[in-house]
Amino acid sequence: MHRIGCSVQATVDRGQQDGVALLLALATTVVLSLLALSVLASREASVAASEHGEASARARRAATSGAEWALAAVMAGGPAASSTTLAVGDGDQAVVVVDRSGSPQMVVTGSSGGAAVRLGADFEVARPPLPPHAWVSLSSTSVLQQDLTVHGSAHLNGVLPIGLFQPGKLRMHGDLQLTTTSTLGGSSIVHVSGATTRGVTAIAAPTVDVAEFPTSSTGGVAVTSHSGDTELKNTTLTGIVRVSLAAGQTLKLSNLTLNGTLVVDGPNVLLNRATLQITAATIQGGTALTGNLAVLANQVTVEVSRATITGVTMVHSVADAQDLTHRGLLITAAGVVAKSDNFVLERPADFVADTPLGLRWGTPRWRLRWRTAP
Repeated sequence: MHRIGCSVQATVDRGQQDGVALLLALATTVVLSLLALSVLASREASVAASEHGEASARARRAATSGAEWALAAVMAGGPAASSTTLAVGDGDQAVVVVDRSGSPQMVVTGSSGGAAVRLGADFEVARPPLPPHAWVSLSSTSVLQQDLTVHGSAHLNGVLPIGLFQPGKLRMHGDLQLTTTSTLGGSSIVHVSGATTRGVTAIAAPTVDVAEFPTSSTGGVAVTSHSGDTELKNTTLTGIVRVSLAAGQTLKLSNLTLNGTLVVDGPNVLLNRATLQITAATIQGGTALTGNLAVLANQVTVEVSRATITGVTMVHSVADAQDLTHRGLLITAAGVVAKSDNFVLERPADFVADTPLGLRWGTPRWRLRWRTAP
């Protein structure tokens, strides 16, 4: 009986031990399985995060590519408002919305693999400054039968800008730059102040594009258009006045005030050139669209009597000017003929030439001003 009792107890103990081992093995298996699942989930999350990060990076690259395309389109004279979808890379795309009247002027959304990046930017253009002169002559045909007075600097292109045998004098209150290396007659130039420099580099003619000016009122700027022989008198005008002339035709302004910009378009002919006659008039140049551009008539001959013009003016030539005071910058493609007294050109010290439409000097530099980080 004693032996039998001992044998039963040993069997029970071994059964309990086997049960505990089984439970431990099961628990270990569960823990290892959970750990394996955790590692797998972590790896999948890491892979997903990596793939999302790569998709976001590709979407951002697509967006910046779309922005660069929009900038190139605007530089090439693209539309002021448009919406375009571009394919960028394998399955990536950019949706570009351009509205130059809004802010931001461009919104582009790049997408790739379910990720999307939205960027905004404005278009900015830095234009070379117009020359800091009161008068720029782009030719050698200036003739001074009477005195011409310049308060400020002047730059005269050509071999002989001033006739040696004319009685008039160029009275300079500032520096004079001459492209010629020749010495002019001692009485041709009178320096009240400043000095003359010879042999300077000639100034290239600016780019003129009258097509840029609107044909109807826009942006709060009134636009008035005429064509053919025209006379405007005894009135005050505001905004942009556009006049189209044929060869030999004339625009007459008399007893008139213009607070804005006068654009006169005529043909580039050697003989029988269109004419602008200004009598007893005041032109205060510029609008919200044209900066301080006063007169743009680069193919037209101008005759002036008793007038004050303020701003930037470009004309083919000044055939005569009596009692004319021009404040700002005068540009003459074919010089001036000073037949009468009191022809005065002034450039105030604080005057800054600003002509965003129609008249550009040099090549503009475009760039994007980001409203959100690219």
